[in-house]
Amino acid sequence: MSTGNDSPVTKFVLNGWQISAIATLASSGLPETPLAITNGQQFANSVNNGSAAITMLYVNSINGSGGWNRVPFEDVDSLRNSAQYVVNARVAKVLPFTERVKGIVMFEAFNVFNNQYSTSLDTIAYTATAGVLRPVPGVGTPTAADGYPYGTNARRAQVALRIVF
Repeated sequence: MSTGNDSPVTKFVLNGWQISAIATLASSGLPETPLAITNGQQFANSVNNGSAAITMLYVNSINGSGGWNRVPFEDVDSLRNSAQYVVNARVAKVLPFTERVKGIVMFEAFNVFNNQYSTSLDTIAYTATAGVLRPVPGVGTPTAADGYPYGTNARRAQVALRIVF
């Protein structure tokens, strides 16, 4: 923004303002997949009706394959995190000290409207013990509200001074 007036008062008070903002608008956060936690062997280790029982090679998945422990009858990425509406803004003032040296005073605010959103959900949907699959209450409940690099998505603000020469 410039007024076209070159008086010293105008240079320091009216000229040199900069305003910028960025918004992130997401109707839902990243999806997550429901999981089943297994406890030990899921099939009997004894002989049943004259045939040998099945022993699981890997006990950390429902089918014994040792692979992904997602619930096979639930869709992948069927759990949705909450919507994210974030506005970040900066107001800066350029201060011309000399012809070659200038200062820039900045005020920045992140998540200006302090909208809280979840970044992780409770994905444990079922437990399996001795071949019995039981639902777990609370699947899909938000468990975290992290934000890089500060560890939270709460509103923050900072003031900065940059010298350019």
